Amino acid sequence: MADPSRRWLKRGVPDVLQGPWKRRKTDSVQAPRTATSSSTDPSTSSQHWMADAAVFPSHVSHGFSYPPAGAVGLEMTSSQPWGWTAVVPSVHTRSESIHQPSSIPRVETSTSPRRTGWVVLKEVLKAVRDGSDLFLPLKAALVGVVEVMDIVDNIGEARDGFERVAQDIGQLLRTLSPYGTEQHASPLVCRRLQRIEEVLNHVKKKIEDKTRRNWMRRVFESWTDVREVESAFRELATMMTDFQLECNLHTERMAEDLDMSRLLAQLQHVPDAGIDAQSGAECMQGTREALLGDLKAWSGDPAAPRIFWLDGMAGTGKSAIARSLCLILRRAGIFGGSFFCSRGTNRDDIKRIIPTLAVSLAYQFPAYKRTLLEVLRKHPDAGHDKVETQVERLLRGPLREAFGDVLPTLVLVIDALDECADQKATSTVLTHLLQVSPHMAIKFFVTSRPEQHIRAQFERGDLRIRRILRLHDIETSIVETDIALYIRHRLHEIRRSMAASEPSYSFPPQWPTDADIITLACHAGKLFIYAFTATEYIQTVDPVGRLRRFTGLEITTGKPFYGPLDDVYTFILEKALDPKHYEAEELQTIRRILAAILTVREHLSLDILANLIGIPAQRIRVMLQALHAVVDVPPLDDVGVISTFHASFGDFMTTPERAGQFLIDRQTGHRDLADCCIRIMDSELLHFNVSKCPTSYLPNDKQMCTALPKQLTYGCSYWSDHIVALKDASAPLQYLDSILSRKLLFWLEVLSTLRQLNRASIMIMQLLTAHELHMTDDLSRFLRDANAFVLSCREAIERSAPHIYLSALPSIHSSSKIAEAFWPEFMNVPVIMTTGINRRRNILQHIDTATSVGAVTFSPDGTRIVSGSRDNTIRIWDASTGQALLEPLEGHTDVVSSVAFSPDGTRIVSGSYDK
Repeated sequence: MADPSRRWLKRGVPDVLQGPWKRRKTDSVQAPRTATSSSTDPSTSSQHWMADAAVFPSHVSHGFSYPPAGAVGLEMTSSQPWGWTAVVPSVHTRSESIHQPSSIPRVETSTSPRRTGWVVLKEVLKAVRDGSDLFLPLKAALVGVVEVMDIVDNIGEARDGFERVAQDIGQLLRTLSPYGTEQHASPLVCRRLQRIEEVLNHVKKKIEDKTRRNWMRRVFESWTDVREVESAFRELATMMTDFQLECNLHTERMAEDLDMSRLLAQLQHVPDAGIDAQSGAECMQGTREALLGDLKAWSGDPAAPRIFWLDGMAGTGKSAIARSLCLILRRAGIFGGSFFCSRGTNRDDIKRIIPTLAVSLAYQFPAYKRTLLEVLRKHPDAGHDKVETQVERLLRGPLREAFGDVLPTLVLVIDALDECADQKATSTVLTHLLQVSPHMAIKFFVTSRPEQHIRAQFERGDLRIRRILRLHDIETSIVETDIALYIRHRLHEIRRSMAASEPSYSFPPQWPTDADIITLACHAGKLFIYAFTATEYIQTVDPVGRLRRFTGLEITTGKPFYGPLDDVYTFILEKALDPKHYEAEELQTIRRILAAILTVREHLSLDILANLIGIPAQRIRVMLQALHAVVDVPPLDDVGVISTFHASFGDFMTTPERAGQFLIDRQTGHRDLADCCIRIMDSELLHFNVSKCPTSYLPNDKQMCTALPKQLTYGCSYWSDHIVALKDASAPLQYLDSILSRKLLFWLEVLSTLRQLNRASIMIMQLLTAHELHMTDDLSRFLRDANAFVLSCREAIERSAPHIYLSALPSIHSSSKIAEAFWPEFMNVPVIMTTGINRRRNILQHIDTATSVGAVTFSPDGTRIVSGSRDNTIRIWDASTGQALLEPLEGHTDVVSSVAFSPDGTRIVSGSYDK
C-alpha cells in the first residue's frame, strides 16, 4: 500500500521532460518557513527544495501513489502541500555516458510567493544549458540568455505564462538525450538546433533591449515589456515543441525503415540483377526503332496480353532490347523492376527472380510495400519458398491488396530466362505466371532462347494472355539496316579513339567506306553478336589492316544459321593462336584456361580462377591477351568475373563439327577442375570448424560465421559435378576415398554454412549412379553411409554447423562407416545409450511434390517413383535423390487417382476421375 504522505502529480513543469526516474534529496537548500510549515518535521522540509503550488495549473490531478521506480516527476509531502521536488531526466554529454546515473543534470525548484514562473523558467533553461553539450553554439546561446535573465528581478505577476513556456522548453532535454556528441547527430538535427540557437539569441537581445533603459532597477518598465519577452519565449517554446515532434517522427521513420530493410533482406534479392547494374549497352539510337515502338505500345495498352515473350537465337540482341525497354518504361513511369539472368552467377537461380522483383516494387510503391511487409512478418522465409508459392505470396497477393483489380500499368522485365540452371523450376514459374497473370495488375516482358522447356509453356498458353515475337523471324533487310548503322557508329568511334591515342597512325580519308560497312553487315546477317565481335577484333593494333582482312574474309554459304559467326570465330582464333607466335607449352596453357572458363560451373574472378587451376593471374592475362574479342577479362584481379563475351563462343568451341582444330574437349576441362577441387579439399583450407562459428547455442543464421574462401566453396560445391561428367574417373575416385574418410564432416560443415546441405545427398547419389561400378567396395559403402548420415541428421546439420559433431555424429549407428571413421577422432561428445536390439534406422527421403498426391508407386527396379497429383498431373522422381526426372505430365482434367509402371519399367499407366 502506498504511503499516504506522498502524492504523485501527473502533470507539472518538470514531469513533461519524460525520462528515467531519479529520486534525490538536497540537504543544501531549505525552503523558507511559513506559518503552515513551522509545525512540520524540520528534517522533512530540509530534504526538499520547495516550489509554490500556485505555480502549477489548477487542473492538475493529485492522484496518490509512489512514483514508479526510475521515472521522472514530482513528489509532494502532505506536511507541506505547496512543496514539490522536481526530478529532471538524464542527458549524456561528451564526457559522461547516458547509462551513468551521475550524468543526470538535476533541477530541483521550489516556488514560494517569491519564486515565480520567471524563476522556474530560469532553472529549466539552466538545466537545458547543462545538458546541451551536443551542440556547442546552442549551449553558448543558452548561457547568454540565462545571464541576462539573472539581472532581472522576479516577475511575480506573470508566473503562469512563463511556467507554460518552461514546460515546453524543458522537453528539449529528452529530445537531446539519445545523442552523445555532435558527430552522433544527423545533419537534420544539427540544422534544427541551429534554428533554435538563432531564436535564443533573439530572446537574449529582447531582454537586453528591455532592461538597458533601467539597468540599475533590474526590472521591466511595463507590463507590455513582460508580455513581449514572454512572447519571445513562447516562440522559442513552440519551436522546441515542433523540434521534439519532428525528432520523434524522424525516429519512428528510421525505426520503420530499419524494420523494412530487415524484412526485405530476408528475401535475399540479387542487387546486381537490375537494369542499373548492367554493363551491357542498350540498342544504339536509330536501331530497332519499329520493335521498340511496338513494345512501347504494348506496355501502355492495359488491354494488351499480360506476358510478352521475345525469343531469339544467341547473338540476336535480346538483352540489348531488354535494356532499352527498361529505360523506356522508366521514362514513362511504369517500370516495376527487372532481373537479368546470367549462367554461372548468382543470377542463374530461378528462385531469386520473384524476390528480387518484389523488393524492386516495394521500394517504389508504398501501398505494395506495406502489404508485402505484412506477408514477410507472417512468412519470414517466403524468399525460399517454391517458385509457385513465391508468385502467390510475393506478387499476386500483395498486388491485389495494393492495387485491387485495376488494369495493369506496371511492367516487370526478365531477360535471358534460359540462363537459369533449374529448368524444371523455370517451367513451373512460367506455368504459374501464365495462369495468374490475368488476375494481377502487372505485365511481364520475358526474353530467352527458344529452349524446349520455355517454348512449351508459351506455345500452349492462352493467346489472350501472352504474345510471342521471334527475333530471328524479322525480315533480314530490317535487321541488316540496324546492324549496318551499328557497325558505322563503332568504326567511327574506333577512328576517333585511335587518333587520340596514336596520333601518328594514318587512316585513309574515307575510312570506313560504305562498301566496308555493307560487307560486314551482310556477313553478320541477323546476328548482332557478329558485328560486336568483328568490331572488337578490329579496334586494336591495326584497325585499317584488320578491317581489310575482315572484309576480304570468305563467308561459307549453305551453312546453318550460325555459319557466318563460325567463320568470324575461326578467323579470330587463327590469328590469336598462331603457332608462329607461341611455344607449344603456351598454346597448351591457353587451351587449358579456355577449357576451365567453358566448363566452370559458375563465373569466377580472375584471382579465384587462378587459385583454382593453379595458374598465376598475371600469366592468365598474358595468355588471353590475343583473345580479347571473345573473352572478357576484368581489369582487376579480384573484381568482376572472367567469361566469354557471348554464350555462342562456348557453343562453337565445344562442337566438333564447328570448331575443327580449335575444339575444346569438355572432358579435359572437367578432369582438370575435378583434380583442382580435390586438391583444394585436401589442403589446409578445409579443416575442423572451418566456418569458425563462435557458439553451438545459436543456428548458423543467427551468428557471425567467417566468410569462406571462394575457391574452397567452389571445390566443396562442385567436385561431384566434374567427376560425374568424366568418362574415366578412376584417378579422382582414388583420391576422393582418402579425402572423404578424413574430411567428410568438414565438407558438410562448409555446405551447412553455405545453406546448401540439400546438395550433399544429390552429389553423393549422382556420384554413385555414375561411377559405382568403377569404385572400390569400401568407397561405395562409405558413400552410402554418408548419404544415410546426411538424410537422418539433416535437420541438425542444416540448422547448425557445430551440431554436425555435437548432435549428428553421436546419433548414428555404431556399424556405420561414418562412426568407424570419426568416433575415434571426436571423443568428447555425448554418447547415446540404447536398450534392447540396436538396429539401424530406415532412411526416408523427403520429396517436395508442390501439391498433394493421390497415388504413388515404385518402378520395378526401384530407381524411380511415379506419383499422381491432385493438380491433374503425373510426376516422375529419382528414388535416390528425390529430384524430378521430367516436367509434370499433363493431360488429365481431374485428380489422378492411380498410377502404375509396366513390368519392364518403360511405360506408365494412370487413372483419373475424368475417365
